[in-house]
Amino acid sequence: MGRMVFNFVRLAIVIVLGVFSVAAAQAQGQIPDTEDWNFRLGIPIWAAGTHGTIGAFNRKVHLDQSFIDTLDSLDFAAALNLEVRKDRWLFFSDGQYLKISDTGESRELFRGGSASLGEKFMIDDLAIGYTALKNECVSLDLFAGAQLSYAAANVSINLPTLDRAASASAFWADPIIGAYLNYQFSKPAGFYTKADVGGFHSSSRLTWQVEGGFEFPIASHFYTRVAYRCLASDFQRRALSIDTVVRGPQVEIGVRF
Repeated sequence: MGRMVFNFVRLAIVIVLGVFSVAAAQAQGQIPDTEDWNFRLGIPIWAAGTHGTIGAFNRKVHLDQSFIDTLDSLDFAAALNLEVRKDRWLFFSDGQYLKISDTGESRELFRGGSASLGEKFMIDDLAIGYTALKNECVSLDLFAGAQLSYAAANVSINLPTLDRAASASAFWADPIIGAYLNYQFSKPAGFYTKADVGGFHSSSRLTWQVEGGFEFPIASHFYTRVAYRCLASDFQRRALSIDTVVRGPQVEIGVRF
């Protein structure tokens, strides 16, 4: 698990450095700012799998789920992505909510038994950014904000001679910093990538994510995005522990005005 996290962190760093390199190469010929407000409202559908551990007290469940496995255990899901732009300023909110019920393998003190997991998980990235570089093809936003998270886990351990259950929940906020690149390779279509890192032992030990893909118009004010997204969390507080990597393709359909 540690090696996987290291590889994805290294990937995030490479992408962020690539963002700055491309943007710097396009820095000349910047276009003037406009006074218009621009809004983007989208509904992302994330076909993600989950890998890692989730636990309450000393009862942990190991997860190694594909998207099909997650879909089988999914009780409810909702997501909304909002972007607001004014001149060179950017505000965005990217929220996800999941409720799942699943079974898995117990770990640590209860190794060898079966386990069931009920989980509610909410995450919302709230950030303010500034367009550091901008021309007709490329824009680069640098942003900072907070990742708001809520998690509740109910873990039941079933052993041949003993059954145990535990539940825990927590709400926390982590600072995040990142970069957001948009590259328009033709008038209606383009490429984008967004990467951030946070936590820094404030609440989570570490949180990071990378998202990148393509955007295409589907009508006058409507668009679709096809991307791949990775989100990693390493959080431990008292009774609740989460050490997971969630990754998979994502499709977003939305409106711009």
